[in-house]
Amino acid sequence: MSLFLAWMPDGATLEQLCALRDGLRTRDADASWKAWRKDAQLHMTLRHLCNDPPAAPTGLRTAIDAVAAHHADIDMQFDRVEAWAPALVTRTSPNDALAALLKDIDSAAIASGYPRMGTQTPHLTLAYPPRGIRGNTLAVPEPPDPGLLPIAAQIRNISVVQTVTGLGYRQLASWSLRQA
Repeated sequence: MSLFLAWMPDGATLEQLCALRDGLRTRDADASWKAWRKDAQLHMTLRHLCNDPPAAPTGLRTAIDAVAAHHADIDMQFDRVEAWAPALVTRTSPNDALAALLKDIDSAAIASGYPRMGTQTPHLTLAYPPRGIRGNTLAVPEPPDPGLLPIAAQIRNISVVQTVTGLGYRQLASWSLRQA
């Protein structure tokens, strides 16, 4: 069980991300990628907090209140698919507003007592390779339709999410970013 801060796509964006995932799956000719994420699992981790979390993160709530009040909605786009060692992902274009949000989220997490983490590269996981296989050794399927990318998206909310073994994800709290 882990606890993390995430962006959960809205309905229209989720539909586009699912179309990308499904298109890639049809192009995965040798079925290299095994664990394709379900619709409800598609999210962008903004900051991993911890494994085996303690009770409700009350200090974090106050810290993220301040982060959400400081940042307006953020426009971004997923514009490429890459194979990383642990996963097949779609990445966002470089974005100063998103980088600033990630930095502030990291500072808020540290101030709330969560451990320091490495730099978070904005991405959304689409699939995982079979156990024991590194994803960056597998072919990246080409989207069947070049119109599937880029996918425009907007971060309007930050959520605290907990993984629940066998059940998926549970949202514990959510904050709206301030409106521009």
